[in-house]
Amino acid sequence: MTDLSEAKLRAAALTLFRAKHPQAVVFRHEDSLRAGIPDTSISWRGITSWWEFKYANPTIKWRGAQTAEMRRMWSTGIPAHFVIYSEFRGSGPELRIVPATDSYKNLQTPHYAVNFNHRILLDCIERIHRRV
Repeated sequence: MTDLSEAKLRAAALTLFRAKHPQAVVFRHEDSLRAGIPDTSISWRGITSWWEFKYANPTIKWRGAQTAEMRRMWSTGIPAHFVIYSEFRGSGPELRIVPATDSYKNLQTPHYAVNFNHRILLDCIERIHRRV
């Protein structure tokens, strides 16, 4: 899968979400001038959630300011998650959704899918935004 990138995987996931929920407001922030802003925010049903997409090929590039901002959001009750795509575990492509807690590098999570199946991500986003 040499033609994959974080940008392509993020675009695929957000295209599916926008098609299913056109009333949601989805912004990409990765080009922001301020360091630490996560990749994407989704505002829907009175909640804004934040999403940082990472593609491990073979390692993840963690940015200190971004990780700190995600943790700060999480600690104040703002939904903030890392979406991690990886291909290095020997079992094929994986997608994991990890809350931005202090233990964010612990990739043990119930939000897990093989073959980059974005359905698990859509389910997670929908569950977060149905709290209202």
